[in-house]
Amino acid sequence: MWKHKIILLLSISLLTAIHKIQRLNQCIIIRNATVWLPFLMRLTV
Repeated sequence: MWKHKIILLLSISLLTAIHKIQRLNQCIIIRNATVWLPFLMRLTV
């Protein structure tokens, strides 16, 4: 029984870690976009 609980806890912690990493990547992408968009607009105009 305790083995199942350990596996459940590990899977939950893994999922939350993946979710946090994805959110962090989104923040980095958004930050990069705010830097790159004006630069790209300046190039296209």
